[in-house]
Amino acid sequence: MRNQQLRVRVLGGAELTMDGRPLVELASAKATALLFYLAVTGTAHSRSALAGLLWSDLPEPTARANLRLVLTKLRRVVPEQVAVSRQTIALADSRQVWVDVAEVSRVAAAHQDDDELLEAVRLCRGDFLEGFGVPGAPLFDDWLTERRAAVRADMLALMDRAVQRARDRRDAAGGIEVTRRLLQLERLHEEAHRALMWFLAVGGQRSAALAQYETCRYLLRREELGIEPAADTLALRDEIAVTRGFTALGVDPLASAARQDVALAAGPPPTDLPRPLTALVGRERELARLHELLDDPTCRLVTLVGPGGIGKTRLAVEVAAYRQGRRRDGTVFVSFVGTSPARPAEAADLVVAGLARALEIDLAVPREPLDLLAEQLAGRELLLVLDNLEHLRDSAGVLAELLRRAPGAQLLVTSRRPLGLGVEWLVEVPGLPYPPPGADADAAGYEAVQLFQERARLLRPNSLAIDGTAGAGRVCRLVAGVPLAIELAARWVRSATPAAIADRLASGLELLETTAPDVERRHRSLRSVIDWSWQLLTDEERRTLRRLSVLRRSFDLAAAGAVAGAGLPMLASLVDQSLIAVGEDGRYEMHELLRQYAAESLAADPAEEARTRWRHAEHHVALLPPPGEARTEGGPSLETEQENLRAATEWLILGADPITLDAHLVRLWAVYQRLGWFREAQAFFRAALERHVAPLHRARWHRMLGETHQQIGEANAARYHLERALDLLVGRGARAAAGAAGVLSTHLITPTPYAQGP
Repeated sequence: MRNQQLRVRVLGGAELTMDGRPLVELASAKATALLFYLAVTGTAHSRSALAGLLWSDLPEPTARANLRLVLTKLRRVVPEQVAVSRQTIALADSRQVWVDVAEVSRVAAAHQDDDELLEAVRLCRGDFLEGFGVPGAPLFDDWLTERRAAVRADMLALMDRAVQRARDRRDAAGGIEVTRRLLQLERLHEEAHRALMWFLAVGGQRSAALAQYETCRYLLRREELGIEPAADTLALRDEIAVTRGFTALGVDPLASAARQDVALAAGPPPTDLPRPLTALVGRERELARLHELLDDPTCRLVTLVGPGGIGKTRLAVEVAAYRQGRRRDGTVFVSFVGTSPARPAEAADLVVAGLARALEIDLAVPREPLDLLAEQLAGRELLLVLDNLEHLRDSAGVLAELLRRAPGAQLLVTSRRPLGLGVEWLVEVPGLPYPPPGADADAAGYEAVQLFQERARLLRPNSLAIDGTAGAGRVCRLVAGVPLAIELAARWVRSATPAAIADRLASGLELLETTAPDVERRHRSLRSVIDWSWQLLTDEERRTLRRLSVLRRSFDLAAAGAVAGAGLPMLASLVDQSLIAVGEDGRYEMHELLRQYAAESLAADPAEEARTRWRHAEHHVALLPPPGEARTEGGPSLETEQENLRAATEWLILGADPITLDAHLVRLWAVYQRLGWFREAQAFFRAALERHVAPLHRARWHRMLGETHQQIGEANAARYHLERALDLLVGRGARAAAGAAGVLSTHLITPTPYAQGP
């Protein structure tokens, strides 16, 4: 490698040197970013494009003026390396500028094993521009994220070749160096751990090789995945433990992996398993359960079920990536996103065609496609990952037939509803755990907040410096721990604090969308994710969900029937489609984001919304006993129904006639007084007093409001409202008369009977 004047290092920590001297004169983060961008891309760019890249939040004239200032600084510090014209800006040719990532890409693209290979590996000190960020440059950050993934793939491919060459030459020292660098990038790369064990053993370091096995076992089992090392790793460990002549070790781990068509590097396998650009956060419990099931030879079919955006595909990919070496013929990933049968009967054909395409099976022969596919699978031992099967509900029969005729096949399916097969094991994927109200001090310990922090850190490293984790915890509560919603919300940290993001989220779903190219089109908006689930429903199911949206928190079967006309079969269908969930207490819940979506649909028909809210209010008002009477046993507790009672009361305050509202508030006050819910009662009475009603009703509401203040020791407020009640009944002058107390007892305690609601 040649010694050049300007040397640019972007792998690991960023570094700029001129003739061996660090360039500290740039100072400005955007000047440094511009120099890195020009060096890495290696081409000329227009002034407009560069101004937009680094100052996209400013008007173009201002952005171009800032660019001119930065260029002035660059031309002063590196005058011979910057080539500027009226239209474009570039760095000088490669004879004057050396870039480490360009060198790695060049060597990685070469197919021969040359002497430069190990030297290029030594340039791979870490991820692309690790720790480098530019405040206020979102487009540059987007480029950085995309480029980082591509560079990592180049580095892994380079190291793969270097390990293979060291193995072929039995170069223990070189192999140890390369595998250790590989593990710095991918510490959970089991094949790399196995290779390092082999090289250490061949090099005579038996104890170090056995210690490396324990390190691998610890990382896989305790820190990340909850699984044991693969059989090949265990076999190598046993061979090292009993062998004395290490140069005569038997089967090496790389040859074993090659026999199973598993690449040493963590690059895309021949089956095109997706490679996520970001790390998985949390999910230890679900990962452990999946590995437990897939390790069981009697378990042939596992279905991950959950609503859209909950992370089913991400979880399946994570599991599949670490199980590639556990089945003789590896793993095959087939996505059914975008497939849509014209008729239900075509669903089975789509599944057969998708599997055949992934397995490279030619269906052009004049035979039944299912028979041909089953015949090809019959002798294989592999894991089939079938993603997004919810819209192909009529394909279950085909999968059952394949399981029967291909005993070595195991299926891992993701779907928003179960397949309904008797051999199916279900693993429900919930939202990530998030902090409850009042737990903001401990919010950082919850997986949902950790995900928000991890994604926000990529875009704005100090995003949580202002309000700590409190704002992030509130965001996670509002979206109930849904990973996609958390990731979409975190993308706003460049322009708002987590607390401000939470404030916006409280008013609707519009914030949960992005146009970023690194996000799958179907996941760029949470609304589009819910749209897809909505389209799969029947008209009756959609109508039921619209009506259920007026229920808050949880609800029971009686409430579902009274409010939405939904019986047990309908609720069971919605549970199967991951649209509502049933708890251990038998009560149902709808995810808050879906509830908002369904409520918007209900509000589009004001007449239906009004009828549904009246049914909701009538059902929950009937749970309150008359004043002075005990509540009958058998129904849900009033504490359980507090949210629904609150919603019913708010609706009655807005739209009920004064007589109905008055009777309800009297019954409600009797219950709230017993339970000690005085603050909430105050809010209701104040809201009711905004209505224009008869003096008798206003007087009674003032009296009850005064009592709430009296109960919590607010004497002045209590006196004010009790005096207002007397004024409304007998006038200010007669307030002190001897009969005033009698007026209160006669007119303010006994409510008017309920009127018939609409």
